Amino acid sequence: MGFSKLIMKMCGWKVSKAIEIPDKCVIVIAPHTSFMDFIWGKLALVALGQETKFIIKKEFFFFPLGPVIKALGATPVERGKYKSDMVERMCENFKKERIFKLVITVEGTRKRTRHWKKGFWVIAREANIPVVYGIADYGKKEMKLAGFLEITDNWEKDIAVLKSKYDGVVARFPECFTNEI
Repeated sequence: MGFSKLIMKMCGWKVSKAIEIPDKCVIVIAPHTSFMDFIWGKLALVALGQETKFIIKKEFFFFPLGPVIKALGATPVERGKYKSDMVERMCENFKKERIFKLVITVEGTRKRTRHWKKGFWVIAREANIPVVYGIADYGKKEMKLAGFLEITDNWEKDIAVLKSKYDGVVARFPECFTNEI
């Protein structure tokens, strides 16, 4: 924990959390426009004492990278496969683990997209666990676990509320990020 905090501080990053993070939750972090978001995000979570798991496209699970990211908490996901069992697998992990914090980047890509992925919402609803939203702001050089997103039965309403949390946030590559409704 101390080493991660030291690296973040030496590189000019602030790391904070505005809430107590529950033992079981989905943590959504945005914006995600660069591989560096993962590096800074993982360092920030470790600096905050948060042991987390994350999903990443299965194409990253090649030698020698695969064993390294698996050790960091990665679970492979087959993107674009509509009938993937990812939601069921994650819900099962929430049931069987005493502590399980799953990090998801809601855009699902580093490219510009207006359509944020629904998986985090489905997992949270089915597993009946809270959603924490985190902010990766390159303008302020700040990584922050900022608050809870109240999940309802209305995806469109919930995603609009979540996107509003990122007003004024600067991505590493701003041209690749939009939180427009």
